[in-house]
Parts: sequence; C-alpha cells; structure tokens
Amino acid sequence: MKYIAPHIQMTFEEEVTMEFIRFSTQMYHLQSVFDNAEKYRVERYDELLNQIRENSFPQFIGRYGMDSFKEFNVIELLYTPMLLQALFLIAYSAFELQLSSIAECMEKQHSRRKKIITISKRGKSYVELYRKYLHEVQQVRSATQTPLWSRLDDFRLIRNSIVHNGGKIEPKDLKRVSSLLDAYRATYNTPPLPLVIRDVNFLKDFLLATTTYLKQIVFEIAPVPPLPISRGVVRP
Repeated sequence: MKYIAPHIQMTFEEEVTMEFIRFSTQMYHLQSVFDNAEKYRVERYDELLNQIRENSFPQFIGRYGMDSFKEFNVIELLYTPMLLQALFLIAYSAFELQLSSIAECMEKQHSRRKKIITISKRGKSYVELYRKYLHEVQQVRSATQTPLWSRLDDFRLIRNSIVHNGGKIEPKDLKRVSSLLDAYRATYNTPPLPLVIRDVNFLKDFLLATTTYLKQIVFEIAPVPPLPISRGVVRP
C-alpha cells in the first residue's frame, strides 16, 4: 500500500523560516562543491605537473597525449575562475529567488496592502525592487539600504557583467566595483580574459553577506518563538 504523506499547513512564520533554511542549506552546499572541486584540482594539477617535469615535451605528448597537456593548461589558468563564476551565479540566483519569496509571502500575509507589481522597476534591479517593497510597503526595518546591502549591490554589478557582458565591466560601474575586485586580487577588463577571480573568499563573502542580510529580515518578520518552560528548561 502506497504511503501518502499528509499535507501540512504551515503558518506564515513557518513558511518564511523553512524557505530561509532551504536557502541557507543551499549556500552551504555551494561552498562544499567548491571545496571538493578544489581538492580534485590540486591533486590533478600536481599529478600533471610531475608528469611534465619528468618528461620532455615530445615525451609527455607521446605518453599522455595532447589532451592531457590541454587539461593542464585549463586547470592552471581557467578551472578556478570558471568554477567560482559558475557557483557565484548560482548563489546570486538563489539570493534573488529567496528575496522574492519573502516579499511574496509578505504580500500574501497582508493582502490589503500594495502589491509588488505596483512598485515601479524603472532603473532598479529585481532584488532592489523586492527590498524596496519589503521596506516601504511592508515596513520591514531590516530591509533598509545598509552598508551590507550596498556591498551586495556591488556584487550584483559584477554578476551583471558576467551574465550580460562576458565579464567586461562597463566604465559606469567600474568606479563602484573596482575596490571590491581589488580586495580579491582579481583582474578585470584586460585581454584575453575580461574577468578573472581566483580567490575563493569572493564566493565565501558573498554567501555570508546574502545569508546575513536575509537572516535579519527573516528574524524580524518570523521571529523564533521562545522555548517553553518545562523540566529543567528555562525560557531565554
């Protein structure tokens, strides 16, 4: 007999909290993906480097093939930047989705207030639209334009350069993001690769920034209830 799990009706607070837990878990797994891939990269790079050192170029090609030499070049020059960019784009999409989910939950909970669709997007990104809706319509204090939000907006400009401009950063945005990229020793707007980021802290700091900003919003609109007083348990 097939078991069908009963449908659980969650409260507004439970729904918001559960979505944030899913988001936080996804961010953790993105970091794990990089760590595991980096372990492979180091092991494979060292293996290929030793083979190159032990052989002349013709000997290496004869024994291991041109594909192995190409693999060595990719691992040395492109592997880490391409992986970081891919994981960063996934993380940014998850951040945008999570912020929209919070805004939509608030819209459903307070159905008589203005709708998200009424907020003008002219000149704004989607994440800025959701933030503005939460702050101005839903009166969420944590959804304000803090220095942390400004930093997230710098990450957004870098994300846009990757998605829409092949990594080349427009002059109008360069003044905003150059200090952020310099902090991670990235190279940008130089041939042959418009943007190269090798420092994993770029990804780590973005994951931390998004999680921290969203956590502040979630804890404000869906505060964790105090523990009940029971045997030996004191409510904080």
